[in-house]
Amino acid sequence: MSRGLRTRDYAALSAAVDEGVRELGRLDFVLADAGILSFGPSAELSSETWNDTLGINLTGDWHAAKAAIPHLRAAAGGSIVITSSGAGIKAFPDIAHYSANKYGVVGLMMALAKELVADGIRVNSVHPTGVDTLMVQNAFNCRIFAPDKQGSPDPLGLRRAQHASDLIPFPGMNRPDVSAAVGFLCSDEARYITGIKLPVDAGSMIL
Repeated sequence: MSRGLRTRDYAALSAAVDEGVRELGRLDFVLADAGILSFGPSAELSSETWNDTLGINLTGDWHAAKAAIPHLRAAAGGSIVITSSGAGIKAFPDIAHYSANKYGVVGLMMALAKELVADGIRVNSVHPTGVDTLMVQNAFNCRIFAPDKQGSPDPLGLRRAQHASDLIPFPGMNRPDVSAAVGFLCSDEARYITGIKLPVDAGSMIL
């Protein structure tokens, strides 16, 4: 699959999935995980920012599921996991566009879970808190969460600031923490789990 593939381009995404199945033989699990994040008050967001965020984060997830469903049906079942966010459970200011699409992911997930149960396909979503990725660890976020760092990325200071609201204390979350939850939802141990929102959030959603 090309690194430049855009999730908004359904034809290209579907062709890439088809190519992968031809090469590997079958498709059993799908993780829809495309995402971008930006900040701004709702009244000041541009239409371009709104449309880009929903196009990549929500429409992209629908495209991934749509492209995969025929192959999962051909395999007589499987699992789809969609990455939402803590912002898909609890709204936050200045990210209305991001929160709207992450709530939208939940609606998509629940509808797909009902539509696909007869095909033996389970559909769930995971809801991480801030994770140590480039979407979080960057100079822009540092200016917001750790302004004393003068705009330079500082992983330690930025993590402390961003995870101040987490119930489980610092040092914060890494990608394998979320991957483990995804792996569980794709495994036989989760064979009776579908249609759920699984927080991987260090307890932040209950505060």
